[in-house]
This record gives sequence, structure tokens and C-alpha cells, in this order.
Amino acid sequence: MHSWITKTAVIFMAVAMTQARAASPNVTIPGGVLDGSIAGVDVYVGVPNEAAAPPGKACQAVKRYVDLVNAGQFAKVADLFQENAALLEPTGHTALGRDQIRAFYEKTIGQMRPQVVAVAFVGDDTDCMVELATKRKVNNELRYVLVSVDHFKMGADGRISSMIAFVRPPRNA
Repeated sequence: MHSWITKTAVIFMAVAMTQARAASPNVTIPGGVLDGSIAGVDVYVGVPNEAAAPPGKACQAVKRYVDLVNAGQFAKVADLFQENAALLEPTGHTALGRDQIRAFYEKTIGQMRPQVVAVAFVGDDTDCMVELATKRKVNNELRYVLVSVDHFKMGADGRISSMIAFVRPPRNA
């Protein structure tokens, strides 16, 4: 069994722990400290720390993905994917092939202009899981919120063959 699978289990345990808590004391998780005074969503105190990507090819590609998203270079994001790649979003949207992926990033993600921080990586040369935080309005203030854990699979050509985004559901307040 790959060590990244064990590390992934730790990330998901941290996710489950933070979802289970209501307004409570602050909690330290990958990326920094969550603000315990806010119920229903996992909000960082300040800007979360960006995680270093492991040396494997998959997480290095995901690091590049995050950098391109933050730079607003959405056509270049699509170039990271194989010609016949699949992208599955938690909204139910599926983009098949680089052209549909490019359209999704340029139109949908491009309108959102997210500021993303990769707070945790686990992976090797073929798979990478990344936990992402992004800036959102919380109580009329822009704050960094944990939003998803995404799984990237690499093809033999060094491009992303699939990406599945698992959005974090709101916690019960």
C-alpha cells in the first residue's frame, strides 16, 4: 500500500473532525488554525500556509495547476490535461476532453477568479490528492475557507488524465 494512501486517510480524518465540530475552540489543521467562533464552515484565522508539494510528478503538476489558477491563466490550466482527460466537478458537471476542460476553466472558473491555497498534498508520480482553501465572503468579510479535496491522476505522458473534485459540505451549525 502506498504511503500517500495512509496520508490521504489522515487528511480525510482531519476533514471529518472539522465537520463534526460546531462553534468551539480554534483547531490547528494543515494550513493553519481554524476560527472556532464561526459555525457551519471551516474558516482559517488569517491566510493559510501553503503546503510544499511532494517531489512526485503528480503533485508537481498539481502545484503548477494551482499556480496557473491563481494567475488566471485558464487556457494554460487546460494544457496540463491529456487530450482525452476527464474532469468531474462536485456540481455534477463533467468535462470530457481538453476542449471542454478549457471551456469550463475559461468560462466557469474564469468568472469566479478564485484565490486558491493548497494547504495539504499527498501523492506520488501517478496520483495526487490536494486539500484546497479559497477566499470567500464569510459574515461580510473575505476569509479563507476549506473548500475541497481534489484527486488528480496522471497519464503516462505526464499530463493529467483525470481530476475529481470533492467539495466540502457545510457543517451543521
